[in-house]
Amino acid sequence: MKTYLISILLLANCLGCKEDATQPIVTNNPLTSSLDQTVHSTVEKYASASSTGGFVIGIFRNDSTFIYRYGHSNKETHQLPDENTIFEIGSISKTFTAALMTDFTASRQINLEEPASKFLPLSFLEKNGIQVKLKDLLNHSSGLPRLPDDLANGANTQEPYKHYDSTKVYVYLKNKPLKNTPETVFEYSNLAFGVAGLILERNTGKSYEQLVEEKIAISLGMKDTKITLSEDEKLRFAKGYDAKGKPVAYWNDLNGFKGAGALRSTVKDLLVYAQANINPGNNTIGKSFAFCHQITSTLDDKKVGLAWFELTINGHAVYVHDGGTGGFTSFILFSKEKKRALVLLANNSTENLSSVIDRLSKSVF
Repeated sequence: MKTYLISILLLANCLGCKEDATQPIVTNNPLTSSLDQTVHSTVEKYASASSTGGFVIGIFRNDSTFIYRYGHSNKETHQLPDENTIFEIGSISKTFTAALMTDFTASRQINLEEPASKFLPLSFLEKNGIQVKLKDLLNHSSGLPRLPDDLANGANTQEPYKHYDSTKVYVYLKNKPLKNTPETVFEYSNLAFGVAGLILERNTGKSYEQLVEEKIAISLGMKDTKITLSEDEKLRFAKGYDAKGKPVAYWNDLNGFKGAGALRSTVKDLLVYAQANINPGNNTIGKSFAFCHQITSTLDDKKVGLAWFELTINGHAVYVHDGGTGGFTSFILFSKEKKRALVLLANNSTENLSSVIDRLSKSVF
């Protein structure tokens, strides 16, 4: 998955939006409160760029929810996106994968320190006598590369993961040595989360989508968080655009990489998800959420739980993740201490939103 890693992007020297031709700003923002004004002034430059499609911002604070809608979910129909518009959320899916793995191991009394190879068809995944643990797959310390070096072989440029099934993943793992010794180097790895998703499917007998639905979506009422959309849901699915504003294909099939970035969702659902992480509760999935917030790696000065990154914003710990696909960009941030959350979903694949999120987060948290 494309990803604009938020642990790097939320720095004071984030890049600003690139110069672009402009377009009129379309929004529901009433511009009446100080929050309204702050949001608008922060996104104004990005929203007015002609390459921009649409985006929705959701903010939860002081027990209230605020939704800001900008641009178009489809440039041809000129429809303003809303909290029920469906977007590809890319690597935010990793946080679901981590929670599912935590739930799976807890329910079977398996330790996350167990070697990952115990749950795969062949024994591999080790270097210098050190095996990759289940935990390592979820905090980017596994020693696996970002992506397989043969991913481009036979790939469709519109759907770059569709051809790479579980068999190809297993063959790659068997034949390619780990790039790094486990737990010695931080390297953001889509491959590791793809493997985590395959472990879940292989050892539960259920698809990744089934697990998300049964373990998380149903219990939280997140009816639009899924991979496969009904015909009615497709009517609410935003059209994706690249950084230049040109339409691109959906990533309909991530095959062996579902655990790394296959989910679609809405701002409404992700605000529910953020609040469930702020107040996890004592039920099974709540315990899994809370466990994922515990820091498991500090390699390269990055605080990583299981999937979630921890940053300090305005003196408070904030848990964050972002995501990107061929035509979408996504961000989710929440503070358990401040009980606040920020979600932004956009139907452009662009780096320009990094500075927007940087400024918004400092206002929200």
